[in-house]
Amino acid sequence: MDSRDLAIIFSYSGSTKDMIEVHKLLKQNGCPTVIITHFAKTALTSQADAILLCGSNEGPLDGGASTTSIVQLYILEILYLQYFVKHYNQCSENKARTTESISGKLL
Repeated sequence: MDSRDLAIIFSYSGSTKDMIEVHKLLKQNGCPTVIITHFAKTALTSQADAILLCGSNEGPLDGGASTTSIVQLYILEILYLQYFVKHYNQCSENKARTTESISGKLL
């Protein structure tokens, strides 16, 4: 990924080593990033271009609680819908091409 792309990273804590490492690589390549997390001030968010906070609470032993995943998926869905509306013609064309390419594979 590079400056022509946008990376969206999910990390509840904002302190996951793997996500921090991926984020560093993205920034080295000039890729803008959006971090979806619960905590605003973390190692991951310190270099982010945008931060979206999710209010769902997760305990340290929850290990990826389903409520947190649902909140994060909801945020992703809102971002997708807004992008689709803004780029309606191109997105409609891409969606039609995707539908056409997989429709013959359905039973």
